[in-house]
Amino acid sequence: MTNEIQFIEGEDFQIPDGFIVFCDMDGTLVDTDYANYRAYRQAVIDVTHGTRDIEYIDERLNRESLGKRLPSLTGLQLEVIADLKSEYFRDYLADTRLNDTLAQIISKHSVKNKIVLVTRCREKRVKEVLEHHTILDCFTRIICYSSFR
Repeated sequence: MTNEIQFIEGEDFQIPDGFIVFCDMDGTLVDTDYANYRAYRQAVIDVTHGTRDIEYIDERLNRESLGKRLPSLTGLQLEVIADLKSEYFRDYLADTRLNDTLAQIISKHSVKNKIVLVTRCREKRVKEVLEHHTILDCFTRIICYSSFR
């Protein structure tokens, strides 16, 4: 049995006790695109010793899109950049933006409901982001990238 509850902005949103609520992170609960870009940018500059840089565009940056934007990078450089980006990301957590309305709903209803986060992010990054925004404890379960393998 599936029940859908519609959210109307400005109205008191109620979830009946005992429901399981599923939520996505990137772009839904938290906008991480700019922090992601800044971490990639720092990694590119470090790996290329300052000879390459990338400008911010309003598009999610990943290893594939980075390779298209900087085709002169080798496969090994892209691997090193991706690894460094993962390490640098925590330095840019302040550049992530929480969806306050959704976070309040999750926080309010986490006491009497199961809240499950489902995301393609890696567990380390998920926990860093949720801890930064002090909402990690709202989630009963986190299903992340490593769970999909």
